[in-house]
Amino acid sequence: MGELSPFTWALLMEFLLPGLIAVRALSYMSATLSRWISASVELGPSAATAFIYVLLASLMVGLMLGVIRWATLDQLHSWTGIPRPSLDYSKLNDENVRTYRLVDSGFYRYYKFYGHSFVALAILLTARIIFVRLTCSTDWAIAILIGVAMLLLYFASRDSLKRTYCVLKKFLV
Repeated sequence: MGELSPFTWALLMEFLLPGLIAVRALSYMSATLSRWISASVELGPSAATAFIYVLLASLMVGLMLGVIRWATLDQLHSWTGIPRPSLDYSKLNDENVRTYRLVDSGFYRYYKFYGHSFVALAILLTARIIFVRLTCSTDWAIAILIGVAMLLLYFASRDSLKRTYCVLKKFLV
């Protein structure tokens, strides 16, 4: 089996995995999504169709998470000490385009994964609180674990974004 291309890896990491988390959260509100997820894990001829629906829904929702991340988390990071620098992309040339790509794949891609996952977990936590109602200690434990994961993702996103801006400012400002 061959290695994943950078584009395929980016698609999976930045959009599909966080999108799957959000689709799970949305399944609390949508009987159709809930049936798709249930059918995709059962055996039978409709399982493949349901799996493809869940996969496409996850990709679409994952892309939408990017907009939500931009409108919330990016703004929060800017307000709390990591402002977006004014970058001059006309300064990209043959010598520094490789560095730019390395920064994108080494820091910014992870920032998007952390940010999209943070937003997806926030949606999941909200959906669990509203629709599951946290009635037993297991529900509360899951909610606390989601909250801890969100906290870790928040700080990881700050670190990745700060590193991205730090390197980009060296040759695009």
